[in-house]
Amino acid sequence: FEKDSQPSVRLVDGQAEYEGRVEINFRNEWHALCDYGWDQKDASVVCLSLGYWVSSPTAYSNAWFGQGSGPSLNMYPYCTGNEPSIFECASGVALGYNSCSNSDDAGVRCTPIPLGRNKVRLAYGPDPSKGKLEVFYNNQWGGVCMKSWNQQNTDVVCRMMSYNSARPNYYTFHGTRMHLLIGDIQCRGNETDIGLCKAFLDKSNCTDEVVGIDCSDGMHARLTGGNSSMGYAQLQENGSWKQICSSGWNNDEAAVFCRTLGF
Repeated sequence: FEKDSQPSVRLVDGQAEYEGRVEINFRNEWHALCDYGWDQKDASVVCLSLGYWVSSPTAYSNAWFGQGSGPSLNMYPYCTGNEPSIFECASGVALGYNSCSNSDDAGVRCTPIPLGRNKVRLAYGPDPSKGKLEVFYNNQWGGVCMKSWNQQNTDVVCRMMSYNSARPNYYTFHGTRMHLLIGDIQCRGNETDIGLCKAFLDKSNCTDEVVGIDCSDGMHARLTGGNSSMGYAQLQENGSWKQICSSGWNNDEAAVFCRTLGF
């Protein structure tokens, strides 16, 4: 499959969103996937593609989560466990309909697990409470793409690192060490560990800007000299309001600042 035309995957009929029967949208219809050749490595790839980047995946067969309706699909995947999508795994047959019974539908459970406090750090900042966000994943440290980062993600990271700031801030980190590891993290905001948030490794839509975080108690943002939605951007640190320099300021930074203010 070409990347833009790959079928999508979902889990259905589980008791939690991270488990269920594996279904593939093929030719605009959802079909269960036959469990021929289905194993733990295949389950790992499905979990990773759905955002369960830190999980304990389990493969199920024989319609563990109930039978799908209509014909099942077969592809007999041979995944190594590290592919970003099951459609990028080697396959014993071309994806299509066959005589597989719905009693042989494949399932998966992607139980999320915490990443761990020792695998998150704020680096290259003036003190331990602020700096470039780095996570340790796949045996390496790396940054997180800035493009879709939001306040909910920031809250989770600061809470995970035992900072109790009422309003932690995030910003674009510019520096020389910009190794990018995670393309997108999606937290609800109430998670206790960033590993319990969904994350995606695809970095194709990212720039070289990575997430920086300030978990200290003394910084707030405001607009002055205009109205509630327009004005000069200022940050407060240790009780003093400071104007943000316009050098290097662009629409991406402005978008981050606006999200910090709740827009």
